[in-house]
Amino acid sequence: MLRRSLISVAQRWMSSEPTRVEKSVNKVVLIGRIGREPEMRGSQENPCTAFPLATSENFKDKTGEYQQKTQWHRIVIFRPWLKDTVYTYAKKGSRIYLEGKIEYGQYTDDDGNTNFTTSVVADDVIFLDHRSGDNY
Repeated sequence: MLRRSLISVAQRWMSSEPTRVEKSVNKVVLIGRIGREPEMRGSQENPCTAFPLATSENFKDKTGEYQQKTQWHRIVIFRPWLKDTVYTYAKKGSRIYLEGKIEYGQYTDDDGNTNFTTSVVADDVIFLDHRSGDNY
């Protein structure tokens, strides 16, 4: 019985049936501070809001002193309502929470050099600080 089951599984696995699509996860969650005023970029047909986001990690070095290491992330937002909201209300130094995915790309500059980019494409942004006078 067990042998027949194993043979049946092996036959189905080796058959010419269409392969199932494998699921995967590309998810990024960041909490940090905006490093520069958000800017609108891209083409008229496909505009986006872009800005750098700083995240920091605290650790103790060999001497027992606390150190801070900062990582910079290039954030882009394509969703129409979200890119407009972030462009309007986010400022340099704003603390935000964001969820998105990592996207890799490349482009050729004016000198013919190929450059590679890594961006976080944000799907959701939550403002974590509220300054008096701001209405968001």
